Amino acid sequence: METNALICNTSDITYNKGYIALWCKDYDLPKTFEVDTETFLKKDHFHVSLLCVKNILEIKPDIEAEIIQHFCDFSKYNELTFEGFSRVFRLAERDERKSVVALCKVSNLHIFAEYLTEKIGVKVLPQPAHVTIYTLQSNAGIGLNSSEEMEEKSKLNEVPEAVLAPLMGYKKVIVVDENDNEIGTEYMMDAINKGMIRRASRVYVFNESGQLLVQQRSENVLKPLMLDQSAAGHVDIGETYEQAAYRELQEELGLKNVDLQLIETSFRTTDFYNAIYKVVVPDKTKIDYDPEELKAVLWYNTNKVTSDMEATPEKFTPAFKEAWFLLKDRLRSN
Repeated sequence: METNALICNTSDITYNKGYIALWCKDYDLPKTFEVDTETFLKKDHFHVSLLCVKNILEIKPDIEAEIIQHFCDFSKYNELTFEGFSRVFRLAERDERKSVVALCKVSNLHIFAEYLTEKIGVKVLPQPAHVTIYTLQSNAGIGLNSSEEMEEKSKLNEVPEAVLAPLMGYKKVIVVDENDNEIGTEYMMDAINKGMIRRASRVYVFNESGQLLVQQRSENVLKPLMLDQSAAGHVDIGETYEQAAYRELQEELGLKNVDLQLIETSFRTTDFYNAIYKVVVPDKTKIDYDPEELKAVLWYNTNKVTSDMEATPEKFTPAFKEAWFLLKDRLRSN
């Protein structure tokens, strides 16, 4: 980053070549990325363009300094913070240039556009927040300064797990052989696509009245809005089944200091070796679930779980259905 381009007394916001930009951290991505037989190069640095000032100056010249001052005034009281990637990637093209961009979220960007419109009397549209991560020509990005330009100059593009996982903060998971012996690690989606067997811990939370807590997955995760077991997840590198179970209970449901009852370990389902646990909590226990992971939690009578799975199987995750039909009697009797 060119330190002489820093503005607003910050360490991460710059003004350079007609753009106000928020600089992001580097990510451990592959150095190259193949798209349609062409080799793209990872950018040397990552940033999000917050405002294309030069476009405004074409309409109303001589207000460059005023725009920068308005931005600094706004940012004193409204954080413009990078909030993460959205798992949407696009391939942008203009003349000979090509680049791969990752869509992301920046807080208050729409509010700033409205604020600046009022201040300068020129309609300012919010930037479509994105980070250019790969370019065909070294560090040669393409301006995508409006939603219209994003649609006209780019198209949806898939990226491999090796690119997706570091940006999304995904971890590698343990993969095992047919006897539950560790044979290595893989990023989750790569392991799924290769049909590799993984380890998972699955926890069934019951209240004292015998109802089962069923979670509805959020829109932001795999199998969105489907109904799933109380808490579950892959066993991370260096974890035991039990450690993974406690972690998932706390991360997904906010449950701590509970007693795990082991129902079975090394329990094989189609894609997993599983450890199955049961937890009993008092009625009316507050479930402080993570809204990024879950949309809702529901307390089900166990007979209704079974009947609903049979009547509307498409509403339930495959892993939940498979494990429930194999273990429901043991889970209810323990």
